Amino acid sequence: MSLLLAFALASAPRQAPPLRVIAIFNLSGSMASVDRPGYEGMRLAAEQANRSGVGPRIELIPVDGESNPAKAAAKVRAVILKGGVDAVAGLYDSDYALAAGRVAQEERVPFVTSGATLPGLTTRIGDHAFMACYGDDDQAAAMAQFARTRLRGKTVAVLRDGRYDYTRTIAQDFPASFEKLGGQSLGTQPLSSAWRGKATDAVYVASLPNDAGPTVRRLRQSGFGGPILSGDGFDTPDLARVAGAAAQRVFFTTHVAYDSPSPAVRQFVAAYRARFGHRPESAAAALAYDTLRLIADANRRRGQGLLLDALASTRNLPGVTGTLSFGSGSREPQKPITVVELVQGRPVFRDLVSP
Repeated sequence: MSLLLAFALASAPRQAPPLRVIAIFNLSGSMASVDRPGYEGMRLAAEQANRSGVGPRIELIPVDGESNPAKAAAKVRAVILKGGVDAVAGLYDSDYALAAGRVAQEERVPFVTSGATLPGLTTRIGDHAFMACYGDDDQAAAMAQFARTRLRGKTVAVLRDGRYDYTRTIAQDFPASFEKLGGQSLGTQPLSSAWRGKATDAVYVASLPNDAGPTVRRLRQSGFGGPILSGDGFDTPDLARVAGAAAQRVFFTTHVAYDSPSPAVRQFVAAYRARFGHRPESAAAALAYDTLRLIADANRRRGQGLLLDALASTRNLPGVTGTLSFGSGSREPQKPITVVELVQGRPVFRDLVSP
């Protein structure tokens, strides 16, 4: 069955009340390079659903978090208090997702983060929170496995931005996983420095997207020519734009590779290009697309019940970024993790690692 026709399975009549979803993304500020493709992916999913002519109309309520957690939370609360909101969805960093998600929790509105990958995030927010993405512990372990088995690295060093939950988590979990696989971690230094210390086979960078390009450029200027590794914070078009020719031998974990032969991926890329005139710039687009499909599928299945319960009962929902299931009381799915290499400014598929 075509992924792009999956919404046609919806059985609710068109006269049903619209499904109203707050689309919370940082459309301005430091996180905009990641969040804007996500907003486009969510718009595409809504437009496809509405064109199908089947099921309740989906009404997106766009909210710009301005790359400020406090502003994101305040804006989400203001819209919810106006009434009629069925769900809140979006965001790609845990600090923002925690802020907005806690507001949704307080107001008893389901919240689904597209790409905030902090392990235990749903527990920290509450029982109305869901993730459409894997956790940071899984992606850190996947890169450690790739570095040891595919790159044959024996030593790694870590550069870390210590200000954020996301960067602190992957900076801790990656070297721990690497050492369990028989490698050696040479320690952690601040993100603002080039690596200074023993020679290392690879450097793992724990940063947010706005620091990805400058850090790669600084490492190359310092003379380090080995592999630079990271998590999905590197999945931003700004990396290649800022680092330029220095962005070679750069590998990062992410949620989908757009050069994948998967029919679902190919259909999504074609539809996205037709709608926006260009290829998706990052995995954020597919994650947000899957996020809205997750909410719409639950809305179709809930009948007279709660959207919250229908979300929790999701099993084997096909998506661009993998199959989505929540089970055994967990609201964080386990999904395969993609490793890509940046080649001439474009992410190229290198491996698929199971958590």
